[in-house]
Amino acid sequence: MLRLQAVIVFLLLFAAAWAQVADTTATADSGIRVSAFVEPRNIPQNRTAQLTIRLEWTGDLDRYEVTRFDNPLVQNLDIISTASANKVSSVDGQLMAQQDYQYTLKPEALGMGYVDGIIIRYNDAATGKEYRLYTNRLEVEIIDPLPEPGRYTYLYMIGAIIIVAIPILYIFIRRHRQKVNQARLEEERLAAIVPLEQQYLNAMKEQINLSEADLQINETFAALSRLLRQYIAVRWQVPGMELTTSELVETLKSKELDDRSLSDIEASLHAADVAKFSGGGDRATLDRVYTLVESLLQRQAGNKAETVM
Repeated sequence: MLRLQAVIVFLLLFAAAWAQVADTTATADSGIRVSAFVEPRNIPQNRTAQLTIRLEWTGDLDRYEVTRFDNPLVQNLDIISTASANKVSSVDGQLMAQQDYQYTLKPEALGMGYVDGIIIRYNDAATGKEYRLYTNRLEVEIIDPLPEPGRYTYLYMIGAIIIVAIPILYIFIRRHRQKVNQARLEEERLAAIVPLEQQYLNAMKEQINLSEADLQINETFAALSRLLRQYIAVRWQVPGMELTTSELVETLKSKELDDRSLSDIEASLHAADVAKFSGGGDRATLDRVYTLVESLLQRQAGNKAETVM
């Protein structure tokens, strides 16, 4: 009798252990994992970078079928070649499949480059369902080009100049820091007294004089655009200096901004862009943009005053 009870207990324990093992095996498959990365993140203008989109899964290697996706959209970059690779390895006793999609990126101009996120679709043969994966937007910095091989003579010249310039540069940097600190303290003192809009109205009057006889129209457009973007960045806490005009206007739509002000901002920045890239700015348009920016600042100052009251 005791032996029979012992056998029954043993069978029950064995069944419980087997159920636990079976359950662990069933849940080990966590689906497809996707990752996207660019190497290096700082690209010299005359070099290339590698964008890799990697798909990984463990378990049944034939369970998933990935739908071919289009090349990612890039900005300030050019895709000059593509490649793909498959790899199968064993991790903790389970087979793992890895699919890499690689894109060689060539910079176009100095500044920031962007790789938009992509949507990856795949079918699960076990369930018959289609799933989607998403990658985040990636950004890279395009820096000055590197010297080409064979031009090391310039490096020696640069080294000699640096050695001679270090004492002079140290004095210059020290004085510059002192001036910057003094200017910052003065700006903070004024900011505590003068409203933000009035600060930029004062800056417009100090930096831009439309009555100058030799007024440079395109340079004045650039100064107006810079002041307006700086004001937008501070006033609405957005990257006003980094975004394009269309991106900035789209971002401002989510802020507490009336349609008239949004329209004035878009018209002003668009006119400045035309003057910058085509050199086709004219005096009548400059006067109109100056008036739009000035009216915007005055209107925003009035709105803030009404809110306080």
